[in-house]
Amino acid sequence: MAAAAAVVGFLGCGCPDEVRQEARVVIKGSVADVAKPRSMPDGAPRASDVLMRSLRLRPRNAKDPHDTMRALRDFHVSRLEWAYITDKEFIAKVKASGRVFGGAASAPSYVRPPDGPDWFQKVVIVNLNGEPIIAPWKRAWKRTLWGCINNPELERGYIEYLKRYLDAGAQVMQRDEPGANANATRWGGCFCPHCMAAFRTYLADRTTAEQRAKLGIADVATFDYREHLKKQGAPVGDPFGRWNGGELKKLFVEFQTEATIAFHQRTRKALDAHAGHRVPMSCNNGCRRWSAIEMEFDWAFGELSYRHATPVYIHDALREADRHGRRQVVTMPKKSNADNPEEWEHRTRCTIAMAYACGGHCMAPWDVYMPGNAPRYFGTPEQYADLFAFIRANARTLDAYEHAGAFGKGIRCDLYGSDPPIRVRAETVVYAVVRARPGEPDAPVVVHLVDWSPEPKPFTVHLNPARLFGDRGLTCRLLVPAPYDRRAHEQAEQTRSCGKLSMAIALESGYATTLRLPALAPWGLLVIEPDASRADGVWQPTISADAADYYRPTLKVKMASASTNAAIRYTTDGAEPTAASPQYTAPLTLTEDTTLKARAFRADGAASAVAAATFTKAKDNPTPLPPDSVPLKPALRLWLKADALTLADGEPVATWRASAGPDAVASPLKQRSGKTAAPPTFRANALAGKPVVSFDGDDDALVVEGFTNQHLAGKAFTILLVTRSADRAFGICGNSASGLGGAPRLYLTRGGFNYHVLTPRLGLRPPGDLPAITTFGHDGKGTIAAYTNGKLEGRVADLPLAEKFGGGNLAMPFWAGNRNHAGDIAEIVVFDRQLTDAERQAVEACLADKYAIPCWRRWR
Repeated sequence: MAAAAAVVGFLGCGCPDEVRQEARVVIKGSVADVAKPRSMPDGAPRASDVLMRSLRLRPRNAKDPHDTMRALRDFHVSRLEWAYITDKEFIAKVKASGRVFGGAASAPSYVRPPDGPDWFQKVVIVNLNGEPIIAPWKRAWKRTLWGCINNPELERGYIEYLKRYLDAGAQVMQRDEPGANANATRWGGCFCPHCMAAFRTYLADRTTAEQRAKLGIADVATFDYREHLKKQGAPVGDPFGRWNGGELKKLFVEFQTEATIAFHQRTRKALDAHAGHRVPMSCNNGCRRWSAIEMEFDWAFGELSYRHATPVYIHDALREADRHGRRQVVTMPKKSNADNPEEWEHRTRCTIAMAYACGGHCMAPWDVYMPGNAPRYFGTPEQYADLFAFIRANARTLDAYEHAGAFGKGIRCDLYGSDPPIRVRAETVVYAVVRARPGEPDAPVVVHLVDWSPEPKPFTVHLNPARLFGDRGLTCRLLVPAPYDRRAHEQAEQTRSCGKLSMAIALESGYATTLRLPALAPWGLLVIEPDASRADGVWQPTISADAADYYRPTLKVKMASASTNAAIRYTTDGAEPTAASPQYTAPLTLTEDTTLKARAFRADGAASAVAAATFTKAKDNPTPLPPDSVPLKPALRLWLKADALTLADGEPVATWRASAGPDAVASPLKQRSGKTAAPPTFRANALAGKPVVSFDGDDDALVVEGFTNQHLAGKAFTILLVTRSADRAFGICGNSASGLGGAPRLYLTRGGFNYHVLTPRLGLRPPGDLPAITTFGHDGKGTIAAYTNGKLEGRVADLPLAEKFGGGNLAMPFWAGNRNHAGDIAEIVVFDRQLTDAERQAVEACLADKYAIPCWRRWR
């Protein structure tokens, strides 16, 4: 049987129709052009599948209120996966209902041979002392040991375990904890005889005699890495994972990683041979991990933490899976207590909607493991079934559709430049994810709209027809889940059709670019199609401004009409535009509150509908204040700004002349890498038309000698950095002149703030590789705080005051993780006191305006 044929018979709640249409030329830059085809491994879930887990078959006993089979019906599940269930009768029942059944295996999974219950003790992963290792998150469960994948007995028992599932009727399999021995190196393993023997073979194959001599290996045939480490006094258990260990440890980790991959390949081959076809297999990947180990599997499940259940994180995780050609399934947000259950339920509903919007899945919230001592979570159909029925009802708008852009706060989309296919104006937090059928210009475009706010409100969507179907008119409708009704859901299961559990709301169509949509709870599908029955209309103009412009003192507003043979006339006083109104020819620059109205007129007198937009200046933003202004200048101890340098583009910066305080110089210091420090490079017109000092991540360095001990030790301070880098570790330090850390510490990077100690550390969330203003502050007592683009990242209290720093220099860049880090610095501003919130915001506003960095939204 072919692998694809092994996974059939899904619950019939709506499948995509194959529609043959006359071919049209795909408009360059349209959503059908931007959406790219994606090939999924055979057996991976379809976009419209609903997945659920039942750890064990329920009810477990007469007192168990939960029923696995009933839950499958309640949530309209099409695939029961990741289930430790081998009951043949139950599996047959699941398959007979049209659902897929998937079994599960994990690091301890095996079949015991006849030599007694303690057999597994002979195959476990062990530390340097020969003691069994337990994964950190399983230590509360006691005897949850991991089997060593280099032990032939473990492999034999594991393969038998997998075969039992296939013999019981499983169609797919899931591997929990796929990292096995590779992960165990972080907790001090594995040093069993099988690993030591295999590592000897690895070293003999991968290293030369000369290399082995340098590593201290006299005879590779008799070398025992475990004994070698014990003689060195290497740490045991978890500390081994943090221990440097040199080149030999790196080779050991590489060996265990390759051994883990080879184990999965061998066992998968054996399973396929037993089945007579390729068995689809998934793994657990923590939502974002796609190493060579995870890539051995066909799709992945990720246990989503409560703090990661955000629209941006979910979007980014699922786009990462896209790039690897895999499906990503996430769980409901997990946390160890039942506080704010209403908010938790709302976040779970938003997570479900956002995961499917981004081309992935969220498992039905039933029998879900929770961290700590929290009980497993069992959601009810009243809470979530409306969303899963909505998914099954709208399979044709999910299957075969691919990503064509996502828009919302914190999501970066560069697919359309400043001319996206859709803009959302809402008082609440609405995210829009555009999906289209690649290369099919006549297929409907589907925009998933998810409102993450606790109190959704009606909102407005502006369409850009040029990105949709060119100058053709449109038909638009909004699909939303029907309110939950138990009898309707039971009937849908009986008829295997969920169509009636989705409601369609007709919207203004034709040549309108502005749509007013009702509040969502929390999900809706805006379906946009070309309307062949409408012809020769005039498109309503679009009125828009680039997202970055909303953060600037003046706002440039653009207008456009998909009817290229029409002139746009506009007014700024709220009056209706006429053919005699001013004609739009270039973006308008607004400096005050303005209501714009626009209308497109053709030469034959035909006119579009009127488009209107009101732009209002925010009244509560800080007034920009330069660092050397009167109230701040007495505390200004250093001001390095790249635009004060008089250098040509590409010249080295041997000395960064300061506008206040001492200069930064490129001293020929010996770096940790052994290289001699070199000057960074001046880059003109690099950041919003302004220059930067660029560090290559190799040997570039500057230092202001003795600065931190002289001006910052033992007192309050405020430090502002304007940087750009894709590297979270890029920044400066207050320690060694070569950029090395010291003790007490002062580490100031895009991704973190350390004062005095390594832990606790204040972690920061920089905006990817975009420019950022990062502000670091100390109150002079024992509390540090940090801000990214004007927003508080957090505070850490009870830190000892550093009377001097280890080294006491201000060095850039900070040497972290045994290497330099690349990035650009536009400005460094240092005050030797804690600025008030108003003062800090005023300086941040000044820098934000100068470098066009979004801090405070200046327009609504």
